Amino acid sequence: MSSTAELHHFSHYDLPDIRQTLIDVHADVHAARMADEEFRREFPWFVDHWGDNPGFSCVIAYDGGEAVGFAYGAPGAPGREWWCGHPSPYPGRIGRPTCTR
Repeated sequence: MSSTAELHHFSHYDLPDIRQTLIDVHADVHAARMADEEFRREFPWFVDHWGDNPGFSCVIAYDGGEAVGFAYGAPGAPGREWWCGHPSPYPGRIGRPTCTR
């Protein structure tokens, strides 16, 4: 038997309606890590941070009416790249770095 997920697109304006769905799917996927309080608090912050951006866009996959996955993002602001504080880029990287700090 095969199943086909239905994809639904949402925007910044829909965040109040989909916020808990994103948090619930994330918690289900990462159930083994949910005992870690810091990990559990981090994702809702990311949802609010990116969802507050007027360019926020989200696609949620539903299977039989149940949310089973999602992808979201928003345009970044120059100088606000979250990954800049992480270790150096991969060796042999081609092109300019994206961090402006």
